[in-house]
Amino acid sequence: MPAYTSNLLLPSRVCGPICGLCGFAVGMISGLLSSGEASGVLVRSLVGMLACYGLGMAIGFMFEMLALRVVERERSGSGQSTPLNPEPNKKISVANR
Repeated sequence: MPAYTSNLLLPSRVCGPICGLCGFAVGMISGLLSSGEASGVLVRSLVGMLACYGLGMAIGFMFEMLALRVVERERSGSGQSTPLNPEPNKKISVANR
């Protein structure tokens, strides 16, 4: 059975696409309910999707940094001096910890 791997970059990778899809869905539904022209509705929905994706990535990144700061503060307060993940972009295995 393979060991579970974690990347610890979850909030920014999840918030961006979810916000983008929500922005696209809201744009499509509001455009269809207003009886707008199909090409105009689609273009506005795609622009809204890109804007919401960027906003979601920024929010996810802020939550990620906030969570890492809280964890580091709690670890330093409890006497554990090892960092949570010394290389943030490297996948780690829970089995090897």
